[in-house]
Amino acid sequence: MLYLQGIGLALAECPCFSTDDLNFLDTTRMEARVVDIDIHRKWSCKTDESGKISLRWAYIDPERRTKSRFVLPVDGVKYNLHTARYSLEDPSKNLCGSEDWLMGDLTAQDAKSCFDLLKDTCEILDDVLCPCFSLGDLELAEDRIVEGELILDEGVSCNADSTFYGLYQKSNYNSLGDLCDMCTTPLLTVNAEQGGCMNGSDIVYKINEIQTLHCLRMMNDACAAL
Repeated sequence: MLYLQGIGLALAECPCFSTDDLNFLDTTRMEARVVDIDIHRKWSCKTDESGKISLRWAYIDPERRTKSRFVLPVDGVKYNLHTARYSLEDPSKNLCGSEDWLMGDLTAQDAKSCFDLLKDTCEILDDVLCPCFSLGDLELAEDRIVEGELILDEGVSCNADSTFYGLYQKSNYNSLGDLCDMCTTPLLTVNAEQGGCMNGSDIVYKINEIQTLHCLRMMNDACAAL
């Protein structure tokens, strides 16, 4: 039995991965604060026409991320991979896998166990992860800063005394899109005291305590790198 966000999920065994492999989402453990998932769902949590679903996750600490040469980066981040396919129409397509290997010819029960494990995990992501930015957003921001495409306001960015802690940019447009003379606007920020975060606009998203901790952990690592 794996408990995520206070919800008990009774899950059958899967031959490719287990509940233990997804314990980074158990919010009663510190691991919930040290990983990120492909939050924009570019590759995660979408079931394709063949019945295949995938989950891509990565450690926030870049030193702990996968070094596999088979893993393609998403927005500059190499994610660990779990995948499963369950097909009622064509059981020969049933499979599961992790990283760069796949196991085929699964029984319907095994294939459904793997599929349900990923699907049930995906259903609780919104209450666990930072909704305003991901590792990929921070990696892209860092690349733009290095390349000079994005001008960081160093006086405000990564300042622990700021109400909204994070990255601020200087540009000729404010957060409403109006012209200005190199004004400072929030890029990716989080408010720990009031539980809010922002992504490139003046819209503040209300977030819970766990989401706030996740935003802060990612931002702390990004600020340390900058």
